[in-house]
Amino acid sequence: MLVAEDNDMNQFVTQQTLLRVGCTCDIVPDGSQAIEAVGKKAYAAILMDCQMPGVDGLEATRRIREREIAAGSRRIPIIALTAEAIAGDREKCLAAGMDGYVSKPINAKDLFTTLASLVGRDAEAPCSASPPASASEPPTASNAQSIVPIDVEALLVRCMRDAAFATRLLEKFGQRACEDVERLRAGVASGDAAGTGRLAHNLKSVAAHVSAEKLRAIAFEIEQAGGRRDLQFMEKQLTLLEDEARRCAAYIPQAIERLAMSQAASPVKPH
Repeated sequence: MLVAEDNDMNQFVTQQTLLRVGCTCDIVPDGSQAIEAVGKKAYAAILMDCQMPGVDGLEATRRIREREIAAGSRRIPIIALTAEAIAGDREKCLAAGMDGYVSKPINAKDLFTTLASLVGRDAEAPCSASPPASASEPPTASNAQSIVPIDVEALLVRCMRDAAFATRLLEKFGQRACEDVERLRAGVASGDAAGTGRLAHNLKSVAAHVSAEKLRAIAFEIEQAGGRRDLQFMEKQLTLLEDEARRCAAYIPQAIERLAMSQAASPVKPH
């Protein structure tokens, strides 16, 4: 399996999720390297992020399909990975030559079902539970639930009830969340609204993986403001983002303790 994804947290989650059904993968950070990798090795399928720097997932898919047609080679199943299920995205992916579509943060059951339909292997989720279906419109920071900064149960379900997997995800999140906020602040200070919006997009994805909903919602609003070039709004929201990132970081030890208790009560075989 080939995974084309530029976000290191997304890379980790995708790799660990695939391991649950015995799939190993090579990982590349952009579309141009995905094209190069396909030219060197035969892959069963490709998981292709749509938003990557340089050559994005749609363009990479088009070039791979052109190469296959020119060479008369087999058609590699390509599954789009997108941050939200936005109206029209599925059509764009299919038009580019993709065969399937999975929204991020990855729902393991959806991914395995899509892989099984395209690759023809028995890819069943180790746990039948799956995260609740997300709303068609992402919640805003003002209406996000914030009793606790991280929903441990939702995180555990997302990680297929593997507490060790969830713990590693939290540790990675703790290492980078506050650093990402500082990068966002530096971007706003330099007047780079578009670049800061892209950084917010990455943080939004990271927050979604650990079920830090309020942090994800604020990052989403900053990402949207980046598209509008609204630096004033971005600066205002950065204060809220920083406060919530610190709240999440402070909660991580308690969340890990809860995961350890869950592991003790219902151990999952490590991968």
